[in-house]
Amino acid sequence: MIRKLLYTLPIEVRIAPLEKPGGKGEDVMTISLRAVVLTAFFAIFSFTAAATAGECANKSEISALFNQWNAALQTGNAEAVANLYAKDGVLLPTVSNQVRADHAAIVKYFRHFLELKPKGTLNEVHITCFGSVAINQGIYTFDVVRDGKPGKVQARYSFAYAKEDGGWKIVSHHSSEMPEPVK
Repeated sequence: MIRKLLYTLPIEVRIAPLEKPGGKGEDVMTISLRAVVLTAFFAIFSFTAAATAGECANKSEISALFNQWNAALQTGNAEAVANLYAKDGVLLPTVSNQVRADHAAIVKYFRHFLELKPKGTLNEVHITCFGSVAINQGIYTFDVVRDGKPGKVQARYSFAYAKEDGGWKIVSHHSSEMPEPVK
């Protein structure tokens, strides 16, 4: 796309006549200017990415945020779990069809979910960092108790974290039960 953009922009500067046999002088100057523009673009992009990557360079820190969330589940305190979400955090929960887009709604969901006495285990983890935003996604399994009987719920998950008030907060959490039986 960038290449197409560069070739559609009129990028010609004539400092002095560059006539060479075969008329290739102008092409050399045009290509040279395109190369300069492209190099500058990638240099700026690389510098920006490198400057922001430092905040999330430690993927083990992001992985530990799941353990913090899971430990909050173990307290049985819905407020403690909801406090891990950003002020404008969104929860797309596993066992509810309703989107939870504010603190009160997240607390209400966890009051119900915590009745199942969930304990999560990560089965597959993929962490990606984008400066001050991090995404942890994969598959987790919950040991739960339904109607007094132990069971398991395996789901796909994604947690998106951002820095808020000096710490990582969940800005988006999606969890959906696996649509097919897991083998």
